[in-house]
Amino acid sequence: MKQLCAWCRKVLNDTPAPEGAEEREITHGICDECISNIEFQQGVSLERFLDSLREPVLLCDSSLHVTFMNLAAAALLGIAKDVFTARRPGQVFECQHARYPQGCGRQIHCSGCAIRMAVLQTAATGRSVHHLPATLEQDDGEVHLLISTEKAGRLVLLRIDDLKAPAAGPAGAPSQP
Repeated sequence: MKQLCAWCRKVLNDTPAPEGAEEREITHGICDECISNIEFQQGVSLERFLDSLREPVLLCDSSLHVTFMNLAAAALLGIAKDVFTARRPGQVFECQHARYPQGCGRQIHCSGCAIRMAVLQTAATGRSVHHLPATLEQDDGEVHLLISTEKAGRLVLLRIDDLKAPAAGPAGAPSQP
């Protein structure tokens, strides 16, 4: 799969499809140079640009720390956006497993975490992930998400495409997605 910078068209990744697999289309990201120049190109800081997006977006580094959360993500999650900088996604999304002593990403439950795997895969390979189902265990039930990832320089943009939190209802009543 070929990945190009959407701004300058520089090739970011040109990994051939595995043997026997169909070659995929070209995807787009943003290179380090364009990230650093976005303030000049758009006339606004990167933070302000991301805050202007209606889509909920988090930026993660390759060690799975959230470095930025836009206003739409903070509103969707019901948290202050600056509170969770440098924390892992499990802490941001209030995954109950993130509260264990080992923390987010360091226990058996985390090995199958779709959010963790998508961010790590995109960070390592540059391959984007689109509309991946993810489930988090929270104290009041499961939260179902659809997520997408995109490489943005050395960071990974994690977009929340959909979020279905457990419905509050009477004890014993099934929750509605």
